[in-house]
Amino acid sequence: MQEQVSETADLGRSAARNAAHTLGGQAAKFTLQLASVVVLARLLSEEDFGLVGMVLAIIGIGHIIKDFGLASAAIQARDLTRSQRDNLFWLNAGAGLVMAGLAAACAPLVMSFYGREDVGVIVLWLAPSLLLAGMTTQYRADLARRLRLGRAAIAELSSTALGFAAGVVTAFMGWGPGALIAQQLVGGVAGFILFGLFAGWIPGLYRWREPMRPLFGVGIPLFVTQIVTYIASNADSVIIGRFFGPVPVGLYNRGLQLVRVPMTQVRGPLDTLSLSVLSKVTDSPERFLSFVRRGHIVMIYPLLALAGGLIAAAPVVIDLALGPRWAGAAVYVQLIALGEAMNSLASAGGWIYASKGLGLALLRFTLFSAFVRLLFLTAGASFGPIGVAAGFAVAQCVLWPVSLWWIGRVSRLPTGVMIRAALRSILVCAVPAVGTWCVVSVTAGWSSVVTVPLAIVVHLMGFALMAFLPWVRQDYRTLYETARMVRR
Repeated sequence: MQEQVSETADLGRSAARNAAHTLGGQAAKFTLQLASVVVLARLLSEEDFGLVGMVLAIIGIGHIIKDFGLASAAIQARDLTRSQRDNLFWLNAGAGLVMAGLAAACAPLVMSFYGREDVGVIVLWLAPSLLLAGMTTQYRADLARRLRLGRAAIAELSSTALGFAAGVVTAFMGWGPGALIAQQLVGGVAGFILFGLFAGWIPGLYRWREPMRPLFGVGIPLFVTQIVTYIASNADSVIIGRFFGPVPVGLYNRGLQLVRVPMTQVRGPLDTLSLSVLSKVTDSPERFLSFVRRGHIVMIYPLLALAGGLIAAAPVVIDLALGPRWAGAAVYVQLIALGEAMNSLASAGGWIYASKGLGLALLRFTLFSAFVRLLFLTAGASFGPIGVAAGFAVAQCVLWPVSLWWIGRVSRLPTGVMIRAALRSILVCAVPAVGTWCVVSVTAGWSSVVTVPLAIVVHLMGFALMAFLPWVRQDYRTLYETARMVRR
């Protein structure tokens, strides 16, 4: 028993230490990505963003296919030989090469689908990014598997910075959508080099006799799930681009980036870290659920707080961050923030599916959720591009409680505590959001330079006032204890 307690403490400290490294890197990456959104929005037009966004929504599925679910399989595998690791590298690199070739071959089809010749050229330029991503996949997975997330954060940050620099320079040179292409390609090349250097190994030749079936057994269900999730998640941009043109896609894309850039900085590292940690405690249901519950609370509070603030203050945030030319993106920011907040409530279920090897159960739920999302998106399209965004938000509101109930049923874990924690967090975060909305309404006409800081102060004060409730203090205590563990 003492050994188990000691092992749990060691694992907790390791998780906290890597969380500190990762969150530090993510904070810097967030700053760079936010700067990219802000700066490039002032250098490029809505149409430039829309054209590239329309292409990425389609060929981006190649990033999922080149992975083939093998990154997650490598991270959660208890034992992975060097030969298996090498084989995984070549499998992902080969898949990336095939996807790049298919994307280039399909350029005329994408051009015909959207009815614009310029998107075909963009497809050809972006196709090599699929090969670069495939070659980077196993280096990234290896660092996550060995919990060397500090190195991964440095590689991620450096490649993002180089891509951003390339985008800004080429935007000043008048490249238009080509600046966004340069950002993707330069960031991809830098990422491959840096992740490879930090991983510290060069792949050997492919060994055909090495047993790979167990890894495929884990990876293929996750791969199919990722494909279905990608289609459902990007159908909104495809529908808007096909029926309403690149300008609404550009507004939607900037709204999407303004919401997802900060949210991804929290959710992405926690997803990776949780998958790596939970795969080591699957033999103890109590320890497993303890890690899941703590990680769930740590993730949803900052994400819901951010979403609430964006929903309440979207017009002034857009004015300050992107400029008055992008005022039409405010309603998209509000709807996307609502949808992403609800999606975050359900994301902890993915940790359970992956770490417990419930790939087929995850696939069944993903098919169901994709059907629901596409149904709402299609219905919303009847009301224009804003209707599509509203369909996304409503679908996520419907799906999140179902998702946690579903994973509780298939894993036989009491996920009801997670649903109750999510409901508490929604209530806690809604109160400051209402206060922030009142401030923004009262100060209408003021400069956004003044209104945004004032709104942030009121938002934080709302959370402080909620601490008078005992059940809120309990959640705050969990956040504090986790932050203290990270600091130590």
